[in-house]
Amino acid sequence: MTEHIAQRLCIKFCQKLDDMQAQTIEKIQKAFGDDATGETKIKEWYDQFKDGRISVDSEPRYGRSSTSKNDQMITKVRRIVYEDRRVTIEGIVAGAGISYGSIQSVHSAHVDKIFPVKQNAPLVRQASHSLDMGPGVFSQS
Repeated sequence: MTEHIAQRLCIKFCQKLDDMQAQTIEKIQKAFGDDATGETKIKEWYDQFKDGRISVDSEPRYGRSSTSKNDQMITKVRRIVYEDRRVTIEGIVAGAGISYGSIQSVHSAHVDKIFPVKQNAPLVRQASHSLDMGPGVFSQS
C-alpha cells in the first residue's frame, strides 16, 4: 500500500511541475519499473491532482464487505467439515451461505491443514495444476 502512495506523491509532484501526462507516466515507469501503477491509473490520479485534489490516500470504498474470511465464517466452515469430512464444497456453500470461490479459499487456507495425518504416514498432496484422475482412467477396454 505504501508503494501506491509513494507513486501518487510522485504523480502529484510531476503535475505541480507542469509535466505532461506522458512525461509523468514515463517517469513513474522508470522510477518504479515493474511495480509501476498502470497508465490509466496514473492519468486518473494526474487529472484529480490537476483538478485540485490534495490527498494521496484512496477514497473509502463502499459496498459489500468481505464476510467470507472473518473468524466467525472460518469457524462455521470448520464445523461443517468436522461434522462430515466427506462434505462437498457445494454442501459447505449451502451450509455457510457464501460463494463457491470463497469456500475454496477458506477451506484451502484454514480448514484443509487441520486434519492430522494418521500413524505418521507421509502426507502426499496433489499439485494444484495436476489433472484430476476420475474413475475409469486406468480401466482397460
